[in-house]
Amino acid sequence: MLKILAIPKGEPEGNSCQYMLYREMEHQGCVVEDYRTVNPFKNKYDIIHIHWPELFANGKTLFHVLKKSSRFLRVLNSQKRKNAKIIWTCHDVISHYGQYPAIEKWLMKRFIKMVDAITVPLTSSYAYACHYFPELEEKPYTVIPTGHYIGIYPNETGQAEARKKLNLPEKAQIIGLIGNISEYKGIYELLDAFDKTEHSDTFLLLAGIPNTVNIKKDVEKAASADQRIKIYWGHIPNAKLQLYLNASDVIVLPFRKINNSGSLYLALSFNKQVLVPDFPQMLEVKKEYAPDHVHTYSKGKLTATDLTRLLGQVKNQKVNNQPDLSEMDYDVLARKTVDFFENLL
Repeated sequence: MLKILAIPKGEPEGNSCQYMLYREMEHQGCVVEDYRTVNPFKNKYDIIHIHWPELFANGKTLFHVLKKSSRFLRVLNSQKRKNAKIIWTCHDVISHYGQYPAIEKWLMKRFIKMVDAITVPLTSSYAYACHYFPELEEKPYTVIPTGHYIGIYPNETGQAEARKKLNLPEKAQIIGLIGNISEYKGIYELLDAFDKTEHSDTFLLLAGIPNTVNIKKDVEKAASADQRIKIYWGHIPNAKLQLYLNASDVIVLPFRKINNSGSLYLALSFNKQVLVPDFPQMLEVKKEYAPDHVHTYSKGKLTATDLTRLLGQVKNQKVNNQPDLSEMDYDVLARKTVDFFENLL
């Protein structure tokens, strides 16, 4: 029976992918404890499973960041002395926001030295991670996909009802960006490309939390100049995600850089057409999981033509079949994860 310290374990109304994975692992006989709710210095574990180490270099103040990043490293050192294996699931290689890049660099350098093995969500993610951290090439790794959201979030509201509840035109073509509205997700590139679209019945739906005050101001300024831009600021409860996703004809994710995307898997779980830049990771998702649902454009060059072309395709060629995400089922992911962990001991 594996005893695992999860950093973090997740929760239904937050990191639901981690929550679902660990729930299945517990069903398969593992004991999984959350870093945030136990004394990690006192207990002994077989596996320390880390998801986003770079987040320990982000925080409200420099003092807070130094305190929590130092504690994190001390926990890993303590568990290594007790013969625990340190496993990193490499969702990202660097922080999206980089509040304290020098501390993040210091933290990751020490963290990588302690890592015993890694899992990556895509084959191309491994090459991406090794590009940033060449030391990883010497460590065992395996590919374990990120979980989907089918059946996790409610999905009972159709497009017409969703648009009615959001006060959106029923016959419009709607482009959606949902979740964290930030620079790394290409909000400025999307606003610029949308501004150049000429169709009065094309709308841009932005729902979620703006990452900075400046982004909030800039988006609101754009919306005041273009009535086709509709803003829904605030945290989106799980039950309401379906409104914004199902109201949209397409989801556009113009990432500046990306290693893996929960937003993409969320959109695919809701059977949406998605436009993403042609990074290797996005091309891999398209090929392996959703050839009819994932559409790409030349990275760094999102244009109005890209948007209108996809809207035209969606209008003329309805895709009714849900992409096959069965490899992302949580019982499958849990079995693969447990097998990998056990083989390391």
